Amino acid sequence: MAAKKQTSVAPAAAAASTTKPVDTPVNEDVAAAAAPAKSSGKNKKRKPRNTDVSRYAGLVEAGGWPIKVQCSQNKGRHSVAAQDLAPGDIICNERAATLIVSSSAQNDFCHRCVTSLVKAEQLQQRVTCHTCAKTTYCSSVCQKADASRHKLECPIIPKLVEIATKHDINVDLLKLTLSLLVRRALEERREKLSDENKKIVDDEAAVYSEAPVAPWWAIQELTVHSQVFDKNWIKCVTAAAKDMSAILPEQLAATGEEIVHLSCRINTNAHSLTDEDEKASDTAFGLFPMGALFFKHSCAPNCHFTADKGILTYRVIKPVKAGEELLVSHIELFQPRNVRKQELMTTKQIKCDCVRCRAPLRKSADRFLDGILCDKCHTGVFLDESEFPEIYPKDGEKETEAPAKVADEIAKKDDEKDERTEEEKKAAEQEERLREELMKKHVRCDQCGNEKQLLDVELQRLQAQRDYQQIYQFVTAKQDPAIITYFRMYLDRYKKVLHPYNIHLVNAHLPLLNSYKTAKDYQACLPLIKHLIQVYERSNIVPPMRHEFVELYQELGLVLTAIVDANKKPVDPAAQNGANGAAPTGPTAATKQHRTKGSAILEKRYKKEAVEAYRKAYEVSKIVLGEQAPRTLELKTKARVN
Repeated sequence: MAAKKQTSVAPAAAAASTTKPVDTPVNEDVAAAAAPAKSSGKNKKRKPRNTDVSRYAGLVEAGGWPIKVQCSQNKGRHSVAAQDLAPGDIICNERAATLIVSSSAQNDFCHRCVTSLVKAEQLQQRVTCHTCAKTTYCSSVCQKADASRHKLECPIIPKLVEIATKHDINVDLLKLTLSLLVRRALEERREKLSDENKKIVDDEAAVYSEAPVAPWWAIQELTVHSQVFDKNWIKCVTAAAKDMSAILPEQLAATGEEIVHLSCRINTNAHSLTDEDEKASDTAFGLFPMGALFFKHSCAPNCHFTADKGILTYRVIKPVKAGEELLVSHIELFQPRNVRKQELMTTKQIKCDCVRCRAPLRKSADRFLDGILCDKCHTGVFLDESEFPEIYPKDGEKETEAPAKVADEIAKKDDEKDERTEEEKKAAEQEERLREELMKKHVRCDQCGNEKQLLDVELQRLQAQRDYQQIYQFVTAKQDPAIITYFRMYLDRYKKVLHPYNIHLVNAHLPLLNSYKTAKDYQACLPLIKHLIQVYERSNIVPPMRHEFVELYQELGLVLTAIVDANKKPVDPAAQNGANGAAPTGPTAATKQHRTKGSAILEKRYKKEAVEAYRKAYEVSKIVLGEQAPRTLELKTKARVN
């Protein structure tokens, strides 16, 4: 399974997963609300952390994972390697504590292992619940494994659609919440059994479970900050929770308040999964508590997680020494720093302070991701004066994130200045003062020292962003056939304005690549995919053992193979005679023979490059997905690896 994001630069890997809200509970201003509340007293002490992590040791031991869960006042709960680890080593794997197939895909994927039902349909193994008619499995094996759980939720599922529609919330959120309540009921039922009967139940469950499942107490310890959720969303969920509570049977009984709290916990921690062919996004949603509790986020991770058949597996992607902290990323890495920080705050309430986010921008590749090229040296990018404390006074560091926001507001107001009302006059005057302040600030090229006004550069940056968004939204909505023309114009306009690693410049290559593939113009695809690979390899922003490189190298192999296949034509008779010993006659035959030889040389070169591209994809895939993953085995064959 894969997770897809619109901000992704490379296509997501078929086994990747990303943490993502099921519903949309936060608004654009939630980051401010999520910030720590101001202390009422200057010397107010922070509440000490609970550093007892002894409960986690049992989970780690049962899983046989080479990690240690620790906790400190400085880092909080985190995990370190219990021994030296090599790339590809598994450090944790768990079956979802709760998992549902999204409503839009409920008839296309198994509701337990989330595999496509196409093959099951062909083999006549597809099984659908006759009671609710909304739950389908790929086989009787999956149906039996899910029987005790589905028996409790079956009569309630159809009623959730009506409740969700009535209160304008995502029905999948209610389904996940219901699934959690079922999970709690099953665990409570198990606890009432004798030790002998517990063993029987556990042994039966083990037959159908290839990985451990987190206990209910682990679900309760998942991070949730309900105070940052949008008030209107909370209001809708609260009303829906009241109706849902009223239809629950005694064994699933939960108050409206409990349901709201579970909904918030789900939206903070749920993973969104996408089908292997990437034809449908958000195929399923799942909650994987152990990994969420064990591993902290970093924008410079040394681990990576992938999902397959409802199981999330964490693997090391770099050599890790014993005692070194194990870190994963919950977002796309090829994004500007401010975008990453905002996404982490709004979706997971994480104020990222990882080594990558802490590094001075002047010394980080992050400066290139939204970088504006210097118009003097054409190699450096402009940075805020606060990045040059040796040149500018320290008071220039104030409001380091404000210029872009203020410039954006000024640009908006300039567009609407003719429509200003009396009530906006004061705001306009304040903005004018801010404009004057910004006019006094400067940016400086990190290479040649060239100076410009900060406002000019920020407006230039915003214009590039808006142009990209407008083109993307237009061609997406209209499916305009002129998509190639639009994005070619964008590249031509901004290739000397934006840094080659700038996210918008890089992303503009993707619609072009897809359009040329659709038109089967593979020769045009080749320089685009090679450029993307070059950007990823040279920037060192994304670790080399990540799913992005599997996709990029595999895409290169596919394009090269397609070129070879497209160039295969019937051999010209005259040229064939020449090959058989009869010298071809006339200039036309000579030209054809020359072309045939040239095509053969080019075909040989492309075939060799394709095999090499597949080999690189295979080397990364066996680390990220595992040696026996279907994609890894497919790439191994294409790479001709013994």
